[in-house]
Amino acid sequence: MKKILIWNSFPLKERSGGPPTYLYNLSQGLCSINNVEKIQVVFLGDLLKKNGSSAGNGSVNYGNELNLLQYVRRFLPRVFVNNIRFMKFLMLLRHHVPSLSVKEINEFDGIHFHTSLDVYKNRNILKQFKGKVFLTSHSPEPSWIEAIEAHYNLTLNEILPSFKKQIEEADIWGFKRANKLIFPCNEAIEPYLKWEKYKEEVHPLAKYAYIVSGIAKAEFKLDRRDVRKELNIPEDAIVFSYIGRHSSVKGYDLLRELGAHVLNNQPNIYFLVAGKEEPLKGVNHKNWIEVGWTNDPHSFVNASDVFILPNRQTYFDLVLLEVMSLGKPVILSDTGGNKHFKKYKAPGLIFFESNNLDSLKEVLQKTIECRGNLEAMGASNQRLFNDNFNISEFTHNYIELFSHLLN
Repeated sequence: MKKILIWNSFPLKERSGGPPTYLYNLSQGLCSINNVEKIQVVFLGDLLKKNGSSAGNGSVNYGNELNLLQYVRRFLPRVFVNNIRFMKFLMLLRHHVPSLSVKEINEFDGIHFHTSLDVYKNRNILKQFKGKVFLTSHSPEPSWIEAIEAHYNLTLNEILPSFKKQIEEADIWGFKRANKLIFPCNEAIEPYLKWEKYKEEVHPLAKYAYIVSGIAKAEFKLDRRDVRKELNIPEDAIVFSYIGRHSSVKGYDLLRELGAHVLNNQPNIYFLVAGKEEPLKGVNHKNWIEVGWTNDPHSFVNASDVFILPNRQTYFDLVLLEVMSLGKPVILSDTGGNKHFKKYKAPGLIFFESNNLDSLKEVLQKTIECRGNLEAMGASNQRLFNDNFNISEFTHNYIELFSHLLN
């Protein structure tokens, strides 16, 4: 029987986004289906625990910093401190000691990585690996850019040129080493084609395969009326919700501009936003409600009428599936993995032109005008989710694809 190792040196997490949630969903699906005759799937985290190690060894860790900087960083310029922190990250990336031995990894026919930098980090042991290497990248932008901007709070102009070159080369190495690049859909490749090195060095030679993601139905803890009552939102108000990072790549700046425009003209409209209010801040208006980080974001989505997914660029946002499973209409940008959903022609998926604030304003106004149809539009999204994006469908497709790729 063929064996594949899923490289999850990070803990699996329900509904936290990215690789931890993608693989949590897969692990749940594997527990509920009989795949014994097809392929054996092993998670690195489970293997490390069996060997007496803890999950976390071997994955890309962006959070470490030099101990001295913990005390003096408040007295030094942000750019200087973050470049020093980034230098340590690069050192760890270059000199990583693999979590497993050559003998252990060669017990597998394939390894499925979930960041390109993890592939690079384990490059020395992969030189002796006899099986196939697979990569699913997950990031809505190239990992080297996300590392600089999202994890180290630097712009591409603030990072030292030598550091930028090293991290970009590490990122591209990971893509080039993979035998197959696994994407959820062809449209999810779009953000990477804006990256010149990928477009020139990887894409012409890349061998792609596709597995559409799936999740368990999202659940909420608080009733719609209770949430609105707690937040002083009238029952007859139209509420637009958003959950996620407050960053430009996620389109939060577009959402903020939209809110500033709408709230100054329509008093019975509310925006209900979940997620840490950083690096961007919300609108200073009583009808713009930031609830911050929460372990129950779906109660706030359920209390709203429409969800807005304004990504400037995106890979394949799992939050879209979560909202669809809750039976809510979604206004979403026509970009990246979002485009995959256009073929379903669902009335509850309302597209606006990506990066176009005027288009977003127009779509939002039309949505307000068809308020009486919102419940039916949300129900169509829920049916679409149930038929195509549940965990069983996702897991079945995963097993079928890798059974084929490993033969």
